[in-house]
Amino acid sequence: MAHSHHDHDGHDHGHSGHDHAHHDERQPEFAITLSAGHLQDLARLSVTWGQIEFLITNIVAALEKGDAHKTTVRLAAMTLDARVAHLSGLVPGVADDEARQRAADACAELAALVPGCNHALHGLWGDFIDYPGEKAVAACFYGLSTTGPVFAADLSRMAREAASLSCRLGALLSALSPAFAPMSPRRFFFSDRPPPQGPLPDWHP
Repeated sequence: MAHSHHDHDGHDHGHSGHDHAHHDERQPEFAITLSAGHLQDLARLSVTWGQIEFLITNIVAALEKGDAHKTTVRLAAMTLDARVAHLSGLVPGVADDEARQRAADACAELAALVPGCNHALHGLWGDFIDYPGEKAVAACFYGLSTTGPVFAADLSRMAREAASLSCRLGALLSALSPAFAPMSPRRFFFSDRPPPQGPLPDWHP
């Protein structure tokens, strides 16, 4: 259970021991106790997770032979668990035996990683109190979790696992869509206007 500093008469008033009239607008309501290294791991996980969701959408569109934008809209209404389950249901339609097995393995690992990532990316980071050890440990509280907190020490592993899944999903998309060249890591470019006529310059720094 999450606790705030002040709990009177059984009611959590959400106070954190400071005067809101003099609240520093540059700081969030709850202190961020993650170390710089843990914040970097969390940022890497968040950015890589965006890649995973993008790849899932495009793989689904390729397997269904549908429009990517319409697929994006449809999948956006689904939970990530449901999106992964939907993708898993399409895997038997992968023609190549080796690619189909790789896709099935990736979906199984993705399904296993989803709960922890949902927890880390959508929960409230704070301090888990280790009463026997008499110490506070940076961790994430998530009201929908049934497995306990995610600890900051888990973030590096989770980010590595997400990166591996991103590459494997990219390889699957390459196998399904020839336009998605099999190269990794790649840069992702986009703009708010159509490209000019003719060959594009090399904008890689």
